[in-house]
Amino acid sequence: MGFIKPIASIKRLSVSVMLAPDLPLCAIGDEKRLMQTILNISGNAVKFTKEGHITLVASIVKADSLREFRTPEFHPTASDEHFYLKVQVKDTGCGVSPQDLPHVFTKFAHPQSGGNRGFNGSGLGLAICKR
Repeated sequence: MGFIKPIASIKRLSVSVMLAPDLPLCAIGDEKRLMQTILNISGNAVKFTKEGHITLVASIVKADSLREFRTPEFHPTASDEHFYLKVQVKDTGCGVSPQDLPHVFTKFAHPQSGGNRGFNGSGLGLAICKR
């Protein structure tokens, strides 16, 4: 979050991090992809939040709790040696309308609703993060 704090402070947004107490001190994974995704999503939070706060929440999720996130290309494996890291970015920004939500990971998608003034579409960032 240190990367977005300077920009958030210019907009007078508070930034905080909440880490679950059961997170391991270290893990093996794709650090570059994780950082790319967190930076993209937290950057969007700063971009679309006019006032208030942005919070990053990290916790561990069990494989059987991942039903809502399953896609054809995602097959969680239950194992004592593996864990799933759930990272959420919560903010007080405008949000995404329910009808636009299915399209936020599509390259250059334009919002269907007129509710998000100043929102020009999803660009490439979220599509790259999904891939």
